[in-house]
Amino acid sequence: MQRTKECKEYSIRDAVAEDVVDLVVLGKQFVKESNNQKLLGWSMKKVYDSLHNAIERDDLGVFVLCCGGETVGMLVCFIAPCFFSDALQAGELVWYVDPEHRGSRKSIEMLIVFEDWAKERGAVCCNMMNLEVLSPEKTAKFYTRRGYTLTENTFIKEL
Repeated sequence: MQRTKECKEYSIRDAVAEDVVDLVVLGKQFVKESNNQKLLGWSMKKVYDSLHNAIERDDLGVFVLCCGGETVGMLVCFIAPCFFSDALQAGELVWYVDPEHRGSRKSIEMLIVFEDWAKERGAVCCNMMNLEVLSPEKTAKFYTRRGYTLTENTFIKEL
């Protein structure tokens, strides 16, 4: 069983431009763990530019989890109108926490920060993903306990 690293000074905050380099590193770790790198590739410049853009936009959120002065997690999200109505929905693009810090109370609070951000902007729901390669049953149970319901599964096919 994975142990959570001890940290007495966790904090969650909005990302700023100075965080982007650390977030790119976390993004690279996420892509490796998700098994999508072979299929989708990796562009450090694209991730760097996308994060800078997301930090500046009102319809995108970037939240940072820190342990003392070290960046150990990120949650990147969006808000947009639903395709079928004018209702706003929020969605997670990337939620990654360094394995040594997963399961900490603050890593879980990142989801609450996202939900609050979405609600403040008028979203009626939040959509979260569950990667099959990272403890899918455990993550599904966590989401269910938080009030989420399974509405879709996503499949990918290499072309």
